[in-house]
Amino acid sequence: MSEAAQTNAAAVAIYQDLLDRIATSYSAGDFDAYARMIAVPHEVSSFGPIARIETRADLRRLFDDIVTFQNTKAVTDYIRTCLAARFVADDRIEGVHETRLLSGTQVIEQPYPVRSILRLIDGNWMVCSSDNALEPDVGLGRILARNAQASDVPAP
Repeated sequence: MSEAAQTNAAAVAIYQDLLDRIATSYSAGDFDAYARMIAVPHEVSSFGPIARIETRADLRRLFDDIVTFQNTKAVTDYIRTCLAARFVADDRIEGVHETRLLSGTQVIEQPYPVRSILRLIDGNWMVCSSDNALEPDVGLGRILARNAQASDVPAP
């Protein structure tokens, strides 16, 4: 395996591990674990407005909204699979993953891609921004749009 392939494999492993741990924090309702993986400030976008998370309170509101959505929809499986990731610097990974939400065998939302940027901060990999291919008027897209309205950042 070439050095570049080994480096990309390492980036994919780091990215997937972070995705898995974030999913676990949602299912456990563990905000403290979640907060250790999401950098603040943080930007989350969709096909709607951009949510800019400036404070831990903003992050808490987003986390609680996502957990409430998952509980309301009886999500049993929150599956996020890294499709590609690469180091763009020693302390930065850019990647793309697919998100699936299921309640048993029922699809809650159609699978959608997400592009995220990870940074190594104080020895920990953290998500700094995510761009979700979601419409702003349904499901998780609505949650992102609502949080964007709270942060009052217009879409580009």
